[in-house]
Amino acid sequence: KEWIAQEQGKHFCQCGCGEEIKILREYHGKRGIPDFLRGHQNNKGIKEWCEQEQGKHICNCGCGNEIKILPRHHSEEGIPKFIKNHSVIINPPMKNKKHSEKSKKKMSEWHIGKKVSKETKRKISKYNKGKKHSKESIEKGIESRKGFKHTLKSKLKISQSLKGKVKELSRNWQGGLSYGEYCYKFNEQCKESNRAKFNNQCFLCGLLEENNIMKSGKQRNLSVHHTDSDKEQGCNDKKWNLVPLCNSCHGKMHGKINRDYYELLLSNLLYIREMIFEYEGNIDYRSIL
Repeated sequence: KEWIAQEQGKHFCQCGCGEEIKILREYHGKRGIPDFLRGHQNNKGIKEWCEQEQGKHICNCGCGNEIKILPRHHSEEGIPKFIKNHSVIINPPMKNKKHSEKSKKKMSEWHIGKKVSKETKRKISKYNKGKKHSKESIEKGIESRKGFKHTLKSKLKISQSLKGKVKELSRNWQGGLSYGEYCYKFNEQCKESNRAKFNNQCFLCGLLEENNIMKSGKQRNLSVHHTDSDKEQGCNDKKWNLVPLCNSCHGKMHGKINRDYYELLLSNLLYIREMIFEYEGNIDYRSIL
């Protein structure tokens, strides 16, 4: 035992691999300590070969890093063209390929119930920081979402996830105004009547309904807006104050910034229009803007 302890760590394989020869009591005590590890006898001279080849081979992926030459490169596999995992950079395994429906289904089932860790989310966020989607990518996303509607189960999940969160952080938060219900008389027939009243034009900018195009390229009907944000108009003896608006103008009305200004502007314009029609006839009231 004392002899083994003294000799342990002093003997290395002479083939040049640099591996330590482990001293064994029963074997090496009788036959002596070998010069090579088992199977390394034919590797003599590899150390010199490794030294000669070192620094001559660069990774083909374009990273510019040197490939470290190891003894196994002499006979077993040859000198590799890439550093480990670098071949994926120029030869992605799925390049110009598409997953089959069977593979997609398997991957989908595998991810069911799995949650992404906070660390993974942080890495994804860091990787995507500053990146912008291409126009082609945006168009694909819009196309894939056409006609899509959340299921009742999805809506409930979204609702539950937002419970207890500080709503005031949103710039469009209006103190829960959107939770109120519209008067039952405010239906599609009422909306169509209001659009026809204003010649199917945006009340504010005069855009025709046929030219009311969304970013997706889809034509949309003019939105019928309550000028004073009172959803009970038409009920409880309350007067209708409705105007048709295009996408652009309607978006301004529901923003937190200058909301009061736009409410006052619409109310005043609606009053001026009624006065003009009563006394002057069909004159463009927008000219006062």
